[in-house]
Amino acid sequence: MLEESTKTREIAPLQSIRDGFPKIIIVRQGNYTTDIDGIRIIHAANFLLDANSLR
Repeated sequence: MLEESTKTREIAPLQSIRDGFPKIIIVRQGNYTTDIDGIRIIHAANFLLDANSLR
């Protein structure tokens, strides 16, 4: 998600879903805000190595 067009493409489908379930995007590279409109963004290493990354 290094480019703005990629970020928009990845986030738009999750923004259109109106339910109570958490939405998470796991990224391999780059530094991003941890939350965009309620959608959590987690780095892949943190997701794989930290048992509490989804809490």
